[in-house]
Amino acid sequence: MRSFLFFILVILVSMKPFAVFPGEQNQNLSLSGMVTASSNAGKQYHEKNVADNNMETLWKAKKSNAEQWLLIDLKSNYALNKISQTFGNTAVWKFKIEGSVDKQNWTMLVDKTKGASGISFAESVSGVYRYVRLTISGSGNNDIASSAEFAIYGTDKGTNIALGKYFNTHVRQEGFEPEKALDGDIATYWRASNTYPQTLTLDLRRMCMITGVRQVFKQHDIWKFKIEGSKDNQQWDSLLDNSQGDRGFDFSTSVSGDYHFIRLTILESSSGYIANSCEFCVYGFESDNNEVKPLRKNLAYNTAASTSSFDRNDYSQYKALDGNEHTFWRADDTSMPQWLLVDLGNSCQIDEISQVFTNEDTWKFKIEASNDKDNWTEIADETAGYTGSRYSKAMNGYYRYVKITITDAENKNRAGSKELAIYGTGSPKTAKWWEDKSGMSRYYPKFYKQTFPSIIDSLDIIQAQGYNILEFSAPYEGDPEVWGGLGATNNYAIDPSIGTMEDFERLLREAHARDMKVIFFGNVGYCWHEAPFFQKACDDERNKVNSKERKWFHFSQTKHSDSWFWSERAQAYYYSFWGNSDGAEGRIPNYNFNNQEWRDECVNYLNFWSNKGVDGLLLDAPGAYDGINDAIIEENIVKVLNRHGIVTNAEGSGDVYHWMHRFGFNSIQGFDVYGWGGGKRSDILAGRKTNTPQGLDKKLKEYRDMANAFNGVTITPPMWEIPATEDERIFEVAYLTTLGTIFVNHYGDHHRDYIAQFIMSKWPLEKQKEFYDLVRTQNSYIGLAPYGQRMCLPTNDDEKYTAFKRTNKDGKVSALVIFNFQDAESTISVDLRNSGIDHSHTPIDLLTGKAAKPITSDKYAVSVPAYGYLILGVENEM
Repeated sequence: MRSFLFFILVILVSMKPFAVFPGEQNQNLSLSGMVTASSNAGKQYHEKNVADNNMETLWKAKKSNAEQWLLIDLKSNYALNKISQTFGNTAVWKFKIEGSVDKQNWTMLVDKTKGASGISFAESVSGVYRYVRLTISGSGNNDIASSAEFAIYGTDKGTNIALGKYFNTHVRQEGFEPEKALDGDIATYWRASNTYPQTLTLDLRRMCMITGVRQVFKQHDIWKFKIEGSKDNQQWDSLLDNSQGDRGFDFSTSVSGDYHFIRLTILESSSGYIANSCEFCVYGFESDNNEVKPLRKNLAYNTAASTSSFDRNDYSQYKALDGNEHTFWRADDTSMPQWLLVDLGNSCQIDEISQVFTNEDTWKFKIEASNDKDNWTEIADETAGYTGSRYSKAMNGYYRYVKITITDAENKNRAGSKELAIYGTGSPKTAKWWEDKSGMSRYYPKFYKQTFPSIIDSLDIIQAQGYNILEFSAPYEGDPEVWGGLGATNNYAIDPSIGTMEDFERLLREAHARDMKVIFFGNVGYCWHEAPFFQKACDDERNKVNSKERKWFHFSQTKHSDSWFWSERAQAYYYSFWGNSDGAEGRIPNYNFNNQEWRDECVNYLNFWSNKGVDGLLLDAPGAYDGINDAIIEENIVKVLNRHGIVTNAEGSGDVYHWMHRFGFNSIQGFDVYGWGGGKRSDILAGRKTNTPQGLDKKLKEYRDMANAFNGVTITPPMWEIPATEDERIFEVAYLTTLGTIFVNHYGDHHRDYIAQFIMSKWPLEKQKEFYDLVRTQNSYIGLAPYGQRMCLPTNDDEKYTAFKRTNKDGKVSALVIFNFQDAESTISVDLRNSGIDHSHTPIDLLTGKAAKPITSDKYAVSVPAYGYLILGVENEM
């Protein structure tokens, strides 16, 4: 009997540190909360229906013409990580979600008050709250406020306390530094050398109560590794022992213990992958009493920002917000004033602002805060001078934007910041807008006479279709005959055929009022031959006048190649790289980047349109510019654009490492799965035709996933140049809107976006709805965002089917996507083991807002129609 009791005791003791309790770290807290509402339309539509885990029941308000709200009392404070709201129908909904600990002071968690189209919405959030309130202020169709399910996910087991913590490892590879495993960005990763074992040790800076650990690898494989904890960096306790190996990529477990150091040791990959970590998470409490209470933190960590200037990419504005004082933002030169503006994404409660300058000096500066970037409140005025390198200012207020303006330095040091920390509570957004938004509609307005006033009148329709981004190709003055008018006759004026500059500025305001983004597709590579400034350059070349216009172009008395064209007016040849292209016929003379005069004008051009308030500036084929080189691209293009904090792109460039990591462009065309012009192809359509997805994952790993690893996104259209049936095209669009790219709808042949719309207008209405439902779904459910993790999961036959898990940037919102590449209905079984997807819950069909087949184990088998797909919102294990 004593032996039996000893045996039982040994089992209990050994189990305690390693026990796994599914859902402890990530629960749907609404199910145990208390729900109240502004009104309901009767017993059938009672507010309790939003928290019953049943997508078939519905809360519906009594009126449609008044603001309505739902409030859930979680009965205790919880650290929240995700909120999901499913309406009763698809519409452009205007709503917001706020959190509070006292039901008096409210913090913005999700702001969709400008309207968002869809039925099921999910967003990642942060912070500690007891009360969560959904306020619905209207819809595009005047629909009655409703909710099938209002799910609030969180935990009382603490938060990820590994973010930005110190580490110790002997291996650093450029672009894959250890910090990438601790940055809250699941798409970037630390990569070690090709030897084993490899270790990553965290110093939590103090003793902390640990409740869980998680390790996310870059590849799905059989991994051997272990995670340990220590109080003194000498004696180590096992927290997760996987030294025998297990298949998967996302491993986690709940633990219990107090530790100062946490160590990850990677022992082996069965496929020979290099040791790595997309995210190494340690969950727990940093406070002494281990209570869940409002979490004061550096709200500015890895948020969006813009600046007056920076020296080079290594010293961009984001270096002041990375939690690392060894990196810093530094202005381009010693001129003053210089400024740095931080966008927290949501209004947050701020109690302190801390600035660490790059040098000891007497600095003159001021700090301001705002909620709209128009009206500013002065927080600190040190324009009389502050001596030192470290400065902090206590304050109290709710703000979204914080701006520091440095006006002078006594010793003429450059303006800069090792760290601009903004302390307080709230739910800041770390994703840049192009990492979250998709659904781009591209316009060639001059070619089709699409005027800005008419587009403004259509914005509500465009928004309802699910588009969030409008791209305008070459709206400046210029003949539309070649490539929709990319060659300008006036770089600084709107073409009168489509409107005025005032119309363009009104379009910007109206789009932004709907939370839509506007992108300018421009060209600093060539102009139209009838441009007045080119005609002047020709005159000056003939008359040997040393003008700036003459130096903007490349003239010669010798015809060096077929790219040189004779000008009677100039009495010389001029260079035109694209001059022999169809329709060009030498009528698009190149600007000359060999000369400083054009480089200076290029900077003026980029700043002019960026300062108009556009949200992105995409450039036509910079790799083909005359006289271009790496130094010019970085100094006169990338630095100028990226300081504005907008999306940038080098059209036609397919080298991810060179254009994204080397230069810092933050988007690139998705040449991994499509090609246009002479190389037109669609690998998705080809895979459907041959009934196999084989090869798609490899291409996406090497291109799309690598773009994410370098903090960029891809932009990918359906290949309208390749004829396809309606069902084939919708299959292609379904893959594009789920794989993780900015989906753009335009015809690939330079100026035929209208043809795509014309083709779709002939489709049956139900097929058009399928198309737009896919566009809406990617935008409403953040787990399908352009930026974030994409991981293929094993199926019962990977030559016939494909399944992949998608997440947003911080990994808090996940989707499971399944495609059947066969011409017959098939039962597809997906292996969810160590995928990070909870094994006991009911997913949401994101296209319908209804419940999908429940997940009950680590094998998920579903029947999928011929050439069909499922797009499911799923819950995370931790």
